[in-house]
Amino acid sequence: MRYYLIIIFSIFISLCSKTVTAQESYAVAYEKQGDKAMKEQSYNEALHSYITARRFVKEYLDIDYKIGCCYTLLLNYSAAEAHFRKMILLNPDKKLNILYPKLYLQLAQMAKQNGKTQEALEYIEFSLRDNPDIAVRNDLKREQKAILWSMENANPEADTKIINLGPNINNAVSQSGGQLIDSLFLFTKVTGTQSDFTESLSFENMESFVDFAFADGDFHTPSQHLDWGKINNAEGGSANLFFDTTEDIAYFTQQVMVKGGNIATKIFFSKRDAANQWSKPKIMPFCSEDAANYTHPFVVMLAGQKILFFASDRPNGYGGYDLWQMNLFNTYSKPANLGNKINTPADEVTPFIASTLCKETLVCTYSLYFASNGHSGFGGFDIFKSKWENNMWEQPVNLLKPINSEANDLFPVVIEENVRGYLTSNRPDAANNSGQTCCNRIYLWKSKPKAPKEPPQTLVDYSKRLQDEFNPAFDLPLTLYFHNDEPKEADNAMKTNMDYNECYNRYNALKHTYAAFYRVNDDAEGEKQILDFFSQKIDYSMNKLNALMTYLLQRLEEGQSLEIQVRGFASALFTADYNFKLSERRINSLENYIRNWNGGKLAPYLDAAKTKGKIRLTIKHLAMGSSQSVSANPQNLNAKRNSVYTIEAMNERKIEIKIIQEL
Repeated sequence: MRYYLIIIFSIFISLCSKTVTAQESYAVAYEKQGDKAMKEQSYNEALHSYITARRFVKEYLDIDYKIGCCYTLLLNYSAAEAHFRKMILLNPDKKLNILYPKLYLQLAQMAKQNGKTQEALEYIEFSLRDNPDIAVRNDLKREQKAILWSMENANPEADTKIINLGPNINNAVSQSGGQLIDSLFLFTKVTGTQSDFTESLSFENMESFVDFAFADGDFHTPSQHLDWGKINNAEGGSANLFFDTTEDIAYFTQQVMVKGGNIATKIFFSKRDAANQWSKPKIMPFCSEDAANYTHPFVVMLAGQKILFFASDRPNGYGGYDLWQMNLFNTYSKPANLGNKINTPADEVTPFIASTLCKETLVCTYSLYFASNGHSGFGGFDIFKSKWENNMWEQPVNLLKPINSEANDLFPVVIEENVRGYLTSNRPDAANNSGQTCCNRIYLWKSKPKAPKEPPQTLVDYSKRLQDEFNPAFDLPLTLYFHNDEPKEADNAMKTNMDYNECYNRYNALKHTYAAFYRVNDDAEGEKQILDFFSQKIDYSMNKLNALMTYLLQRLEEGQSLEIQVRGFASALFTADYNFKLSERRINSLENYIRNWNGGKLAPYLDAAKTKGKIRLTIKHLAMGSSQSVSANPQNLNAKRNSVYTIEAMNERKIEIKIIQEL
């Protein structure tokens, strides 16, 4: 009997040993599954795998640490802070500062992003006592400096307001970025379904698309997926679009498979032709040569060169993601790093260049706005500004609160410097998933312009400038207006024999017809608005057009080649294809006017542009059709006729001379 009991006991011991081994093997299997998901950037799946693995073992520090990292990558700052703190409290005898050199740094960063700056400072100071990793010690010191800076600059600017753009733009998942072209607002929207995993709010089956909406002050229309060729595709994946209106080229990002089976983000481009057709998207050649990530394209004319700015973790940078630039005018140009005033050992992303017009030159100042988590800030990424002086970027300055917050603040879009713009943030607010920080939203920021401390002694009232004077700094964009369907040609015609002077005369002859539409309805205010529109807009712009011709002739005779960039628009009446061709005809009528002006004095310079002459005048056509129209397109025939006479439609039937650029 005793022998039998010994056998049974031995079997029990053996079974227990096998059970423990099995439990550990399950933990290892789930950990590997989590590691694979992390490599694929599926952080929610990785978190689920790690938490499942942790249930099979009593102690597993590596998995504990990886769980905290997942919470961090999922932007769940409160869960990440709580998990790292728990890991430290439950293992007082373990030398965690040596086993996991970044642990206290990550805990400090999470505490900082939760608004606990004093606690964050204490974590940094504790880790600096005996942390053996020199690189991490440098990161700790940089974070210590940033925390002290944030404590000194904690009070927000009282005159700046931050406005969530609301459900027309922001969905429950995520959106980011933005480019405002007149009233057309382009941005990235991510779709997906909320995960059933309850440990952290997250989403599955996420796809990114380029969306558009129309902006009218603070109001934005409901967004839609952008229908520009194959920039968006059914599978999703397109993001970070920038549209170069001077060349009709859209730059955007998509993910591709690179060497080693990894996924990388690359910059693509697609060009729109004169028939409003988009070319097949192609990868930018310079970013197809390696496995690095290239993202956040932004194109601008800087010091006479067309420069593509972007963010990349390509080799030979200063840290993670750096800001780089590329000269698009030079075929042999290679990416150049913006240097260590801008870039840090951490990440710099989402560049935006704002240019300011001044009196004597077309562009006199440039400012680079970008996001960084390496310069001193309040939380994760903050937005910074650097001025272009003496052909170099100055030391950047933080835009302070409330533009920046303890969360991530990125994708600056400046509408008017120091007054108005957009930003993307995962800051907690009532409209942001009940205050959680998982997801990005787009916000509008508004500031009251600050009065100069010492106003100039002599102020010039430019509103009273003579109509026969022209200065690009004050008179651009110059808008010219058209009657409905003018210039009238066959529906599919892209050119016209009419010049703008004839279009203007025909429109002006209808002034009292327009006014009568309101008079018969006893709408005195509407009639006054129509008459003011003709005198203050249509007549005024015609006089300015003649002044512009004189200005162009003077510059060309001085030996300076020029390019005029003209956008054509149409109201919403009729089809999109018809309106695109109509807006192209309207630009063509201006070209005919320039050719015929003053007995053809400008015609030789237009001809020289075709033959690549030394001194030439080039006209860049940018037909927009009705893509930016917000006026009505009624289906009832009578209502359709009546809509022709509305101020809204009159404002949309136009061309705009936007830029006069030296070549």
